[in-house]
Amino acid sequence: MSARLLLSELSRLGRNVDDVLANVRLCKDNHLNVYFQKEQLSIFDADGKYFPDRYFLDSYDEPLYFETIGEAAECVTDIVGHPVEATTKAIDEALDEYVEEHEDEDVFYSFHEFKIVTD
Repeated sequence: MSARLLLSELSRLGRNVDDVLANVRLCKDNHLNVYFQKEQLSIFDADGKYFPDRYFLDSYDEPLYFETIGEAAECVTDIVGHPVEATTKAIDEALDEYVEEHEDEDVFYSFHEFKIVTD
């Protein structure tokens, strides 16, 4: 498995387009998967060779990675206490409702689907 890096946004990789592209290539060549939160995309191959996880759940507790939307839905079902459909929309809605119900500023969840970046 490759190393993982979480960045707030793509612009963190350089000051101009050439720098960003060079650094994306460098990361990819060194099997460093980078996930960009703002753009909701990551660097990895389409087959999942270096980064099989396709979904990411950021939380107040610990970040979790999932290979399938089904695995993510099962985890969210455990968190919210009721069945959650295996779709990004359903997971987002269930987590938003859960956070609203608990009215705790420290409780947060943010669900992301990794998108494939190709050369």
